[in-house]
Amino acid sequence: MGQCIVKVAPDEDRYVVWSSIVDAPVSYSCTREQVLAWAAVEDWHERPEQAEAHVARADLYGSSDRAIGFGRWDDEYLDVMEGSPNDGWYHLRRNRLSAYMDALDRGDDGAAQAVLECWERFEGVDPVEN
Repeated sequence: MGQCIVKVAPDEDRYVVWSSIVDAPVSYSCTREQVLAWAAVEDWHERPEQAEAHVARADLYGSSDRAIGFGRWDDEYLDVMEGSPNDGWYHLRRNRLSAYMDALDRGDDGAAQAVLECWERFEGVDPVEN
């Protein structure tokens, strides 16, 4: 997948660029206009007119990802590694993405981590902030 555009919530003009490399957002919250400008500059699509199609797909499905359908409205969880505690595997409920991005946007890593849920704890590892 690499990177895709994820719409934060159906009723918000708010998007985030998500990376499958780090399993985390690689942008702050963006408006539709801002994410379109980002797509044009980053040139991660093949043609400039495809940027609009990516955002339209995020509007419709929750995510621009076509490969595995990551981040769609019906996904229960989004895996989060970068920025999560290092004592286990963490994920975020899809319906909590707005609260997670609120915390990240204001630079409150503690509040962002509080929204995450550990689904598998590593044995013998004490939690330490990244």
